Amino acid sequence: MLHNYATAFGLTTRQLEVTTLPDNDPHQTMEKTVELTIPAGYNGFVQLAAPGTTISISNVNGDGENQPVVDFTTNMVTLNNKTYITQVPEVDSDGNQTMVDKEVPCEKPAKLTVTYLVDFGSSQSVTAMLMTNDGTQSKSGTLTFALNPTQPVNNAVGQTHFEYLTKLFGQIDTLTQLINFIYGNPNDDSLLKQFATTDTSTPSDYQNFNANSVYKRYGNITLNSVADRLDRNDVNDFQQMGQTNLQKLIDTITNLQDEINQLKDDEESLSNNLPNNYFSTQLGDLQKWYDTATELNDTTHNSWKTTQANLLTVKNWQQYSESDPSLYIDPTTGDTLYKSISDMMTTSSKDAKEISDNAKAIKDNANQFNDMVDGVNATKSDTQKVLNGTGGLLQKGNDYLKKSNDYYKNFETLLANTRTPGVNTNSIFGFFAQPLQPKNVTPEKTTKIEQKPNLTWIPALVGGIAIGGVGMYLMRRKNTPEN
Repeated sequence: MLHNYATAFGLTTRQLEVTTLPDNDPHQTMEKTVELTIPAGYNGFVQLAAPGTTISISNVNGDGENQPVVDFTTNMVTLNNKTYITQVPEVDSDGNQTMVDKEVPCEKPAKLTVTYLVDFGSSQSVTAMLMTNDGTQSKSGTLTFALNPTQPVNNAVGQTHFEYLTKLFGQIDTLTQLINFIYGNPNDDSLLKQFATTDTSTPSDYQNFNANSVYKRYGNITLNSVADRLDRNDVNDFQQMGQTNLQKLIDTITNLQDEINQLKDDEESLSNNLPNNYFSTQLGDLQKWYDTATELNDTTHNSWKTTQANLLTVKNWQQYSESDPSLYIDPTTGDTLYKSISDMMTTSSKDAKEISDNAKAIKDNANQFNDMVDGVNATKSDTQKVLNGTGGLLQKGNDYLKKSNDYYKNFETLLANTRTPGVNTNSIFGFFAQPLQPKNVTPEKTTKIEQKPNLTWIPALVGGIAIGGVGMYLMRRKNTPEN
């Protein structure tokens, strides 16, 4: 689209810098270091092989009397720690001394270190067979190497050329959006789609593409006619806004100048009062911490780089030796322990089943418990009612007692007045002499109810006498001592 636009308006374009991206085949590699200690008097070897995978030997080191022998075809490294050749003096029959080669036995263990380079290619994991032999025993095992796949193209785009590519894409986006804003409709990208597929175009094709474009609306206004199209109020408002913004800018500059002056004063004060070695101790401690952290990081990294596979040999417990790092087992004890664990698991399974069956057999008594709780609550409610009634009865008794006490006090006062000199006691004794005349409110008996004699008391009386007699007999017999 940009090429078509430049061709239509006769613009000179800049040559795009071509960036070559790397091959996306990762070819990841990994180093594997194997160490083997060969006792004196033996020959040993180390070999790492993986079908279909490129494995090479990058480093070999041996601290014995002989140098390791490398076979690059099979990736096998051999070290002779049985005998070595040395020169010793020899005197012939004429008394002449010469140096001759002599084979002598090795007297100390030798350590063989081999570093293999495993090429993953485009794979994420590689399985290899490691074989070692120190002369006394042979060990073999499978090693699996796994790495996260790298993507060189993504690394080049996202790291090496990221800044250049984002800047280029940003310029392309800005130019296309600006062309669409001037000649098209900012709300859609129809102009971009139209001229992205059109090989030939003219300036009029862009200028007449959209009647509501910015070019169509304002492209016919010249610089001389701009002032005639402006309203005086808009000009005054714009001028007032500019003056306001200018005053804000002046105030901001003034405030910044004041801050600068204050900073200069602070700088001068610090220069005069702060010692030159004020931060030396802190910087020294920080440097020590940095050095310690760096050393620890390097040590940890080096320990991670060196990997070693130690394959253990399974031996009987009767052959146990502290100096031999092997896996010792006792067949008899092992079988017995396995049988005990199996029996325990079987017993636990049976117990769990019985507990489950018992749990199912025991019924839920939640309903009976709820009924009991309801009964207790009902009893509590009824008891509270009885207590409330008893309290009311006692309160009424207290009220009647108070009234009786008041009556006795009044009567006592009345009798006391009869003994007071000069008091007319005729009315008092006249009141005592008049008897009370209560009104009979009992209704008269109108009908006579004939009642039949109740004969149920006869069996009750006979039963009571019989029970009393039996009880007396039993009591007398109990109190009589046995012979």
